[in-house]
Amino acid sequence: MNVIMFHSVGMQNSNIVHSFLSFPVTHFEYLCKYIAAKNIKTSFLDEWHYNKINNIRDNNLYLTFDDGFLDNWVYVFPIAKKYNIKFTIFINPDFVQDGENLRPQFQGIDSKELNKSAIGYLNWKELSEMIKSGIVDIQSHSMSHTWHITNNEVIDVLNLLNFMDYPWIIWDSPKIKKAYYLDDKNINEFFGLPIFSNGRSLSIRRYIYENEELNKINEYCKNLYSHKQDINNIIKGTNEYIYNNKIYGRMESDNEMIDRYYYELSESKRVLESELNKSIDYLCWPGGAYNNISVRIARDVGYKASTLASKGDLDPLEFKKHIRIRRFGLSSFLFEFKGKKYYFSGVATGTLKWKLTGKRSLKNYIFSALKKIITVL
Repeated sequence: MNVIMFHSVGMQNSNIVHSFLSFPVTHFEYLCKYIAAKNIKTSFLDEWHYNKINNIRDNNLYLTFDDGFLDNWVYVFPIAKKYNIKFTIFINPDFVQDGENLRPQFQGIDSKELNKSAIGYLNWKELSEMIKSGIVDIQSHSMSHTWHITNNEVIDVLNLLNFMDYPWIIWDSPKIKKAYYLDDKNINEFFGLPIFSNGRSLSIRRYIYENEELNKINEYCKNLYSHKQDINNIIKGTNEYIYNNKIYGRMESDNEMIDRYYYELSESKRVLESELNKSIDYLCWPGGAYNNISVRIARDVGYKASTLASKGDLDPLEFKKHIRIRRFGLSSFLFEFKGKKYYFSGVATGTLKWKLTGKRSLKNYIFSALKKIITVL
């Protein structure tokens, strides 16, 4: 296994959604320095694909980053360039920001100001500049990276304590431009909205409410929330309102679901190829979520390969002209003590050695055990 999955670098102490997925800057540089010192060749997925279909032993390393966070430009790119490390970013066109400005980059000294300016998503200019360098490739992460309602049961209510668990409620709102939702300071206006049973876009059949129906439910739920009722009572009351008023909505048809999958997969490919003037041949499934239909469509619209869920798949569904990319996540060992976060950089290189050689070090075993113990505690 030689394809690594990252998301973000340098944002582990920020308040952004999924900051726990971010890799510390010093650890990322330590890792790149280690890769360079060991003369491990890094490459793009075209070479991975060629080796795979021709049964060639592949000793290369493939670094991939999901989502297109701005810190990929601010931190990842300058550090990778310093050590001549190639990497791939999987991009959702819906999250690419406008503008032709190149934001400030890491110059060897981290700071609160730089960290604050790294919050957000990449723009087309930054993507183009990285491609020109020869060490960065861009591929698809679908169009929207979103979730959809799967049935008419309300399971939660958006509030200050849980809004990071349901970010799509904010970014899918017509009031927000999706690529800028991390900058929005008025998230409290979304508090009180009902959270329905849901799933990731490319693995589910969507449950559809007409706008008028959904607005009635939203208004009722927000009214209960404004009166400071207990969340469980709001959930119960909203579900009773839906039932008593027979506001049931409907499931999308087979054709609607297939058309939606085609749009997510073909339009992201088209937009990226048009904007970046390059071929888009590889797909990373958002959240590792897919089904047999969406994988077949990914093949049909021209992707040569797509990722597998990081924990594996009992039915990987490969075709002659569409194979699956198995990746492993690489992170620093993190634990919290007395409110402070602590990281061990050696875990990343230990995990890398294990995945490349199949041999685990004693240190790797110890940290894995500690991680499990701390998780239980």
